[in-house]
Amino acid sequence: KCTHCGMSGVYDEYGFLTGEDLPYDNVLDWGRWMDEQFDRKVAETTDELIFTEKNVRLYEMKNDYKNYDILTSDLNIYKDRMTIENYTFYFKNMPAPAMIYGNILFLSDNGTYYGLKGDNFCARKCGRMWRLANGNTEDPTKEL
Repeated sequence: KCTHCGMSGVYDEYGFLTGEDLPYDNVLDWGRWMDEQFDRKVAETTDELIFTEKNVRLYEMKNDYKNYDILTSDLNIYKDRMTIENYTFYFKNMPAPAMIYGNILFLSDNGTYYGLKGDNFCARKCGRMWRLANGNTEDPTKEL
């Protein structure tokens, strides 16, 4: 369910979306549409804040396979970077981040491994920002 417009759908037993007045019946087409809208919004901005993710937990992942909490705060996303309190992560300086479950983002910065996580955190948006900042906008699902 979209918390902004109220539109909702349900996955059926075949993996399609069903619901009243849905513009797409599958998440692949919906995701492609979202990327177009997202990219357009980003292209229209300069260096101002594009969006904020509330209550995001930043933690460090160590070699002992444990996660160590650093802080929980708002994550601010700009065209070239993400900031959370006094931590700044530049998209051009990091290898491709990994997304898990839609609300966890793993990234590396100067040899340190971090995770960002939140109940309502959209890791997909941060991953898309990395792709845009690095000129990697090719649709990885185009062959599907």
